[in-house]
Amino acid sequence: MTTDTTGAARDLALHDYWPGVPTGEYVIRVEHTVKDTTKAQQVDQTFSGSRTLHVRGPRFALTPEQVHACYPASGASGNFADVLPHVVLSPAVLPWERVLAKSRPDVPWLALLVLHEKDLPVDAATGRADQTCPVRELLPGTGHVQPPKVLLPALAAEKDPKHPETCRIIDVPVACFTDVLPRFDELPLLGHVRRVFGPGGGDHAVLVANRLPRTDGRYTAHVVSLEGFTEAQLSGSAPLMPDRTPAEKVRLVSLWAWDFTVERKTAAPGFLAVAQQVATGSAGRLPLRLPDGSTGKTAVSKRLADGYVPVGHQLPDGSRTYAWYRGPFTPVVPHPLPVDAKTVVSEAQALIYSQAHGVFDVSYASAFALGKAVTLANTDLARSLGEIRGAAATAGQELAKRLARGLDINTGQEPKKVAGRSGTVNPATAAGPLATAAFARLATDHALLAEPPAPAAESGAAGAVTVEPDAPTLEPVVRATTGDHARAAVRAVVAQHLDRVTGAGLDPAKLLAAVPFDHLVPDPRLLPEESVRFFHVDPGWLGALTAGASSLGLSTSLDLALHEELNHQVLATSTPPVAGMLLRSALCRDWPGLLVVAHRGKQGGQGTEDVLSGPPRLLAADLLLAFFTAAPESVTLRQPSQVLHFGLDDTDRISLRYARSGDGEVGSSMGRDLTGIPLRQPKDPSRPREVLDTGKLRTAVQDKLRESPPRWDAKKDLPPCVLGLQLLNTQAQLVIEAPK
Repeated sequence: MTTDTTGAARDLALHDYWPGVPTGEYVIRVEHTVKDTTKAQQVDQTFSGSRTLHVRGPRFALTPEQVHACYPASGASGNFADVLPHVVLSPAVLPWERVLAKSRPDVPWLALLVLHEKDLPVDAATGRADQTCPVRELLPGTGHVQPPKVLLPALAAEKDPKHPETCRIIDVPVACFTDVLPRFDELPLLGHVRRVFGPGGGDHAVLVANRLPRTDGRYTAHVVSLEGFTEAQLSGSAPLMPDRTPAEKVRLVSLWAWDFTVERKTAAPGFLAVAQQVATGSAGRLPLRLPDGSTGKTAVSKRLADGYVPVGHQLPDGSRTYAWYRGPFTPVVPHPLPVDAKTVVSEAQALIYSQAHGVFDVSYASAFALGKAVTLANTDLARSLGEIRGAAATAGQELAKRLARGLDINTGQEPKKVAGRSGTVNPATAAGPLATAAFARLATDHALLAEPPAPAAESGAAGAVTVEPDAPTLEPVVRATTGDHARAAVRAVVAQHLDRVTGAGLDPAKLLAAVPFDHLVPDPRLLPEESVRFFHVDPGWLGALTAGASSLGLSTSLDLALHEELNHQVLATSTPPVAGMLLRSALCRDWPGLLVVAHRGKQGGQGTEDVLSGPPRLLAADLLLAFFTAAPESVTLRQPSQVLHFGLDDTDRISLRYARSGDGEVGSSMGRDLTGIPLRQPKDPSRPREVLDTGKLRTAVQDKLRESPPRWDAKKDLPPCVLGLQLLNTQAQLVIEAPK
């Protein structure tokens, strides 16, 4: 059982910026010249036309549809000291839709600015540092407002009817602006495009912040617009007002913002720490069974090893004793039942008694009783069982009618008469038809207490053949209605109504989902805190559960035949899981959407089979149940994809990764670390060193990649996507493998 952060499946790729058509007004002109000098009257004429296009994009606000994800999540609280917050945007070209400098189309017009609650003054009325501002105050024209000593972006007017009336702004003190905001040359390094493969994937833009939130308190991440600022104003020096006087504040448009809180001392343990607790609490104890401190040679030890627990049991005479119980989850491959589960019609029939030890096994009897309870609680299932029993009774009556009237069993038509030598009915063969004629009254007229008259002789017979009322002439009918014809009719009825009944809930997997948890895991010691347990699913237990669910209202021999055939077809067509896993851990609670991956065969190799049976079920905040279609050879518990983030691997370390497929698997560890992470020295001495010097970091990573083979090309600067790959922290995971 191992924990790591580099073994997660790599199903994404990082790219540099995607150039698009910047916002603005465009004119498309088309000219077509026609010349013809072959005729006496020469033709030389030019035709032209033009169309004006307006390319528009967001400028003052983002919609929720454009913000795909952010990390840390909005409202999150924890230790994010080594995390670089980021936001994922859509469409992928969004950060490059506007141009800051025509000579640098790779510089995004958006940046992610992370501010501590002490960086900006808070409005006493709203409790926030940002404020609402009319858009017209930022644009040139009659509505423009210039606050004193506040540097505004020099925005150009645009004819965009979709511009909002208001926007959110923050007035950032100049010292904070120069200390925290990414500089012009750093902006391209903090933006790239992420391509996610597989279902739900696609292309999105990613903006990474340059600040490590290492001070306790509330932080706010702002997606700010840098449109209207010059390269000089974004160079890190104190910006000047248009009249060349020093500015005291810089006004930025915040298109999107979210808060998170840093609590370094009281933060909950991280994923790897909790996963290590699970690994420690489960090592050598993966099967779902009670711990046994004995030698393991007694009958009790054998029962415990097979997953049984002792439970109280009341005998028919009222006395109390104990019995063994095991739910559908077993640590060993279960033995077949001594009776066929589909034929069980009562709890007593499913009760197992050990004569050698004088103890009952109530496992399958309990399963049968649970099945009945599930049907009683499911009105749709109870109704569908009533419908199929009614259909079976109707089919039985129809069969009896055809037999009684001497009709063809399959078609219901008159059969061809077989005449004797004299053209009359042979009295030796007349008993069947005559008896079924008498039975017809019982089956169709319901004259159950009336004695039917003797049938008249057939026309042309040598003499009348009569049958005494008490003669045993119903035997052919009884044989026919309980033999092959009846069984075929029952099979046809079940096949016709099977989808309706299984859809209503008569399915082993659906019935299992309705079983109370204390019948699945009857003793809390089977699943202690911070542990994972594996099990086989007992098909006999599921068969008894199904038999109990279909047994409601059994009364006649037809019901019994229907009960057996229904269970047979339900169990034959169902595909219940054969194994499973229970996880009781804070991993379920603190990482919603925890990923479970189960495989047979060497993962990533030929013949690898995904054996996860449907999505895992969260039974409680800290309890997860997963089923498998086959016993897995490895199970991986992985952080959900939304926790994929950027940052350091430790306080002052970055674990470098392969960036070219020719050097190694892209994204996997090179086994080489970069230490001495460069941080800016703030101009404000009261502000802690939390901001990366992104330019120096790029140089340091580049030099480290050039040290020893595989060397990075000395003539090429490290592109933003490769720097992002080095800062990428993939999902941590816990890998559980079957013993070799």
